[in-house]
Amino acid sequence: MSRHRNGNVVLEPPPVHALTAEEAQGHMRQLSICVSEAKFATTSSVTAHCWRNELMTREYAEELYRLVTNDYGVPRLRVIDPTPDAAAYLFEAARAAGKPESVEVRISDASGRTSHARFATLGEYLAAAS
Repeated sequence: MSRHRNGNVVLEPPPVHALTAEEAQGHMRQLSICVSEAKFATTSSVTAHCWRNELMTREYAEELYRLVTNDYGVPRLRVIDPTPDAAAYLFEAARAAGKPESVEVRISDASGRTSHARFATLGEYLAAAS
């Protein structure tokens, strides 16, 4: 997990196995520390690099979304290269919370550079990813 100069928090590297409950809690504790610092601006975003990792469960996605947007008041969760299922879980969580604009999905190229294309719906993301 890292912080960029612009205030954004980046969750990386991706887990290489399904997270245990203890590991998931550790990730959330670390995120809590990053976004609760006095200098963290609530106008910033939290970026989660997923690298199409198949291990993001619905529960993890919902908890991540809830923690970032509700508990910490960060207006946007930016997710890079989620699996279609993970993207669906996050978009569903945002819709259920009544804040569909609070999730932004991006893709990266083969070298890992993030594209400037932003997807606000699952349909847009699936069309671009295929």
